[in-house]
Amino acid sequence: MSNDHKPETVSTPNKSTGAVASALKVMENTETETGSNRQLADAGLLGVCIVFLATMLSLSLKQIDAPLTVALVAFAAAIPMLVCGYMFSGFKPKPETGSLVLKAILITAWIVEGVGALTVALGVGAVVYHISQLAFGAFIASIILVIVSVLFLSLVGLFIYAMRQVKREKQAASASPPATPVSVDQSDGTTTTSSTPILEELPPQTSSH
Repeated sequence: MSNDHKPETVSTPNKSTGAVASALKVMENTETETGSNRQLADAGLLGVCIVFLATMLSLSLKQIDAPLTVALVAFAAAIPMLVCGYMFSGFKPKPETGSLVLKAILITAWIVEGVGALTVALGVGAVVYHISQLAFGAFIASIILVIVSVLFLSLVGLFIYAMRQVKREKQAASASPPATPVSVDQSDGTTTTSSTPILEELPPQTSSH
């Protein structure tokens, strides 16, 4: 009889199934919260957009000038961005396998949310310009003042923190006791002084039986 050995079939795991299972596990272990500060801010900005669009419905086409058109486009473009930020701001992924993809999505949603907030600010500025150019100048000056103040105060805080760290390091260095100098007699009769303590090697002790 001839021994015929049939090759054994090795089952390879399906990568797509493993990816889906990992994604489902990440979603199950993800915490959700409501009423966060980000969600409240997004809800407020969405309310501003909706109120402006409702107000624009009562105006005729002749009353809509260039600043109002810019504001209309800005508010309309900001609504999807703010909705995206509102939806993803409540997710808090746990450190699980595959959570890096979800974290990347959350970071992208945070960036989109920030762009939406800036777009709302642009729309508000256009509305202010439509009402009064003098008020628009005050609006721009206030924005510049806030940016300069934040940068200046940040630099002052960083300088104070650095000075405190240097002061703490000096206090720690002065609090440590100085090393005691040790005199060592060399074989040629000279004596040297060293601040490092020297450990003398003791002769091995013989145990008596």
